[in-house]
Amino acid sequence: FSVEFSEVIKDSVLEAGQELLLTCKSARPVKECQWKWRTLASDDETGLTVKTFRAFGNESRDCSIRLSNVLMEQEGFWTCGARNSELNFTTARPMKLSVHHPQEAVEFSELAHDIQVSVGKPLVLNCRTLKPVEECQWTWKSTSATNKATEVVMKQFPSFGNDSRDCSIRFDSVVSEQEGVWTCAARFEWQNYFTSAHPVQLSIFTGVEFVQLSQDIQIAIGEPVLLRCVTNMAVELCQWSWQPLNGTNETAVVVKQFPAFGEDGRDCSVRFKSVLEEQGGIWSCAVRLYAHSPFTAATPPATLTLLPAVRVKLLELPEDVRVAVGDSALLRCVATTSVNDCQWTWRPLSEPNKTEVVVKQFPAFGNYSRDCSVRFRNVLKEQEGLWGCTVIGPPNYTLLAAPPAKLIVFEPVPINFIQLSQDIQMPPGGPLTIRCTTDSEVEECKWTWQSLDESNSTEIVLRQFLAPRNNSRDCSLHFDAVLTEHEGNWTCAARNPAETHFTSAPPARLTLLHPESVMVALWSAPEHKVTLACRLSAPRPTAVCRWHHPPHLTVALEDQEQRFFMQYNTSLGTCAIIFGPEIDDLGQWSCTFTINDWEIASATLVLLTT
Repeated sequence: FSVEFSEVIKDSVLEAGQELLLTCKSARPVKECQWKWRTLASDDETGLTVKTFRAFGNESRDCSIRLSNVLMEQEGFWTCGARNSELNFTTARPMKLSVHHPQEAVEFSELAHDIQVSVGKPLVLNCRTLKPVEECQWTWKSTSATNKATEVVMKQFPSFGNDSRDCSIRFDSVVSEQEGVWTCAARFEWQNYFTSAHPVQLSIFTGVEFVQLSQDIQIAIGEPVLLRCVTNMAVELCQWSWQPLNGTNETAVVVKQFPAFGEDGRDCSVRFKSVLEEQGGIWSCAVRLYAHSPFTAATPPATLTLLPAVRVKLLELPEDVRVAVGDSALLRCVATTSVNDCQWTWRPLSEPNKTEVVVKQFPAFGNYSRDCSVRFRNVLKEQEGLWGCTVIGPPNYTLLAAPPAKLIVFEPVPINFIQLSQDIQMPPGGPLTIRCTTDSEVEECKWTWQSLDESNSTEIVLRQFLAPRNNSRDCSLHFDAVLTEHEGNWTCAARNPAETHFTSAPPARLTLLHPESVMVALWSAPEHKVTLACRLSAPRPTAVCRWHHPPHLTVALEDQEQRFFMQYNTSLGTCAIIFGPEIDDLGQWSCTFTINDWEIASATLVLLTT
């Protein structure tokens, strides 16, 4: 009988990547099914045979096929055929399958921001997409009030980069006419339109101008002064240089560099709380617009002329100090101008109402005779007390006293180490914590390293850190992964609060283990005993040998089973096990060598029956 079709799929339209069931069912059972395909533009109605198979389903009437992920290339006419015998296939009406790309918008992963750049500088406007795209486009629109805001396509080009996601453009030398709004756009291969990114404002300027600038300033030594330097645009870095008034032929010395401050990044001014005698001279302000660009100097520079001090002031005041007996200490006291004399008074902490006693009196020292500081090389317990600094200077030998500072002296607490790592042997690559804990709280920890090479005895400080707040007795050092260069002697040191010296612990020696080769052997004795043996290529006296037989048997020198006798020669690196074999002993045996539970070598053999 002839084949009749009871259900055939109709023409379909869908997006690439979707799933489609090509339904084809016959009215009566059939033996064999066939699907053919041809392009929409093909004149050959025969088409290409895609699939031939036996009918399935109830009563063998189903010839349907499923396309789980429709491709653009599968667009065309699909024809279902069926037959009952060796005769030709009877075909149903061809079904037209139309496939179009998904309506997906281009997404951007990296875009340029609004930017300012000077004429003649190179510039890259970044534009990268999340997925590969076919083509890129950049448009430009003027922001000038005299021009109509017409968007112009400036550049259109294929995407580039390893993954076709880069649409960036480069300007070798920016010109003023390129100022305006630039917009990057991109499209996928199947799209005939571009998706635009957020526009970028490109501002181009011809140069920086200084809108506020200090010039000739005369002021007394020790008084505050402000050197103004403000620009008309944001700058990346400020720089001040100095040269003496009578040394205009000398090269200016760069004194200070700092980022511009203020909300718009235009202020490069500097303030002196108390101008010093050596700061008189010619001060030049310079600015840098962006990283690695040259500095633009302001002209004219500021001339700072200093007049004699009206009155003496203190630039640095003594501060409270807590120090251990025998340590050094410094109580600072520095004036803004030269002083005639320095005095230090003292009274005990326990008697605050007691009259102060002048214990030190000396001329000021240092450049310009301004320094009245006092240094204690080995502090004594008797020097604990309130120390007051008085300077004698202008006008007319005026006395100026600083508030007294406390010098608190205490007996140092010895640091005892209660947990220390010693010799450590392990393979590289693993984590490691070198233990170092004390019996009392410490303030700071320090780790020094020394090479195992005896010809190089230099100690290097590799880590110095404050003790953890939650456990200030723990100075342990942790490595996430030990490297070859970590091999050496590691010394832990700790410092008590208010002390300057560190107490060191005995060093921990870190030796890295590298894989060793193992030779194995098997022989039998006349009394039907067998001997399994293995040997390290390079004997390690500290290595431990064990024999394993899956699933649960492990034989070690210190824990031998009754049937097994183990011999281990550490100097030769040979490890043997002797036993009378039973049926459970057949199979795999493994010999392992470990140091501190780290496996350094292993070998396996199989014991068979004969």
